[in-house]
Amino acid sequence: MFKDVDKKKLRKRRLLKNSFWFVILTIMACVAYYLFIPFIQQVKQAETDNKDSKTLTNISQSAHTYFAQNTQAWFKPGKMANAYHLVNDISKVPAQGGWFNTAPLDINYLLTQGHFVLLYFWSSSNLESIRANQYIEWLWKTFKDSGLIIIGVHTPSFSADRDPKEVQALIKKQHLTFPILLDGDKKIWNKLHVYSAPTQYLLNAKGKVVYSYVGEGNYQQETTIIRDSLLQAGWLQAPQKSQPKFSVNSRLTTTQTLYTGYDYKRRLFGNKQQGIRNKPVEFIIEGGIEPDRIYLNGNWTVKSSYIQSNSSGEMIINFLGTQVYAYLEAMSKQRLPLQISIDGQKLSKLKITDIGKLYPLTAKPLIYARHELILQVSKGVRIYSVNFPSK
Repeated sequence: MFKDVDKKKLRKRRLLKNSFWFVILTIMACVAYYLFIPFIQQVKQAETDNKDSKTLTNISQSAHTYFAQNTQAWFKPGKMANAYHLVNDISKVPAQGGWFNTAPLDINYLLTQGHFVLLYFWSSSNLESIRANQYIEWLWKTFKDSGLIIIGVHTPSFSADRDPKEVQALIKKQHLTFPILLDGDKKIWNKLHVYSAPTQYLLNAKGKVVYSYVGEGNYQQETTIIRDSLLQAGWLQAPQKSQPKFSVNSRLTTTQTLYTGYDYKRRLFGNKQQGIRNKPVEFIIEGGIEPDRIYLNGNWTVKSSYIQSNSSGEMIINFLGTQVYAYLEAMSKQRLPLQISIDGQKLSKLKITDIGKLYPLTAKPLIYARHELILQVSKGVRIYSVNFPSK
């Protein structure tokens, strides 16, 4: 009636199953150890170093800095690109959008001529990129005749900033002259596994990444590395004495960039209503305003990368910081008004155009503290993100 059970096979299956889970758990334990044990140790050390103040802010900031510095080497983009030879065939990746300030460039050909190539990934909707552009322009003017070729790969964060007209307008406004490629479909971005803008890769004549950096800053060290590389390759006969004179923003803890579209993980709505994809929803604020969250009043539609007002409405954010920027766009060619209020005081009124761009919402830096931002919008305003940089 019942088949005999092969006990040997059954024991073998159990052994394989147990071995599999043992390996998985061992790997997870190793990852947890190497990632979090240094973090815990630094917290304990910070507690010892801060006996007098013993503030949680000091302890957490110190531990976070140590944690970030020690984990960054694990995921350094230059090491990844070299390990997987992602840069060697970059010229074969089709770019969608065209070139600015130059005829199309062939990276492989430039490398065969002994040039160093700096791939600079940036976005016109990213405030850090806009600030870093001035340093990249300085590098271009300083070393363009000494063996360095810069290619600014503009990669859009939103559908609005993939428009060549918007990119061209920013290039003109910032007086940028280095070669720029519009990577509209993120082909090159994805090929090199870039995860944040701005990101830089410095390639030598062999196509190897000899320097990489994520974010803005590090200008002095980067300039020294580029100058020394060009000296060793014979492009420079004597070291140039010029140094970049660009200030680096302070590292104050501020509210992280808040995104509004449903494609983004950092879309933090404080309302009970979270919206329905691509459908109008009436948002109501009930109760208090929690910090670092987006609160909406009025009728809004949540799209993949933005929210759109279907009537007069409000956005309220309790944020920590000194400045506020927002990436905005009008859905029609008519300029739409937007009233800014901070801590109950009405500031200037903006006119939003149908070309998406980053708007400064604070004319000058505020006192470093928590503030309440209220944006009163008319029908047809699209809000993509709100950014709170440190001064």
